[in-house]
Amino acid sequence: MGNLLGDLISGFGGPWWSWDLGNGLIGFIPGLAIYLTGARYRSTRNIVIAEIFGIIGIVFGLAVAAYGDMTSIERE
Repeated sequence: MGNLLGDLISGFGGPWWSWDLGNGLIGFIPGLAIYLTGARYRSTRNIVIAEIFGIIGIVFGLAVAAYGDMTSIERE
């Protein structure tokens, strides 16, 4: 929500939906690691699970943002 509000307040042409969605996914996907780890990161296994979810979140979130940018450029 912070990214969306920042886009609205900054006056740079309104929200950039692909980036707002991508940044949301960057936070949401790693947050799912809590279900597998129980939010306890005292073992190597749980730390690795959290790291993998973090990497997947970053890659997928940035892919959504980049795809949105590519499709918006084609429309112009």
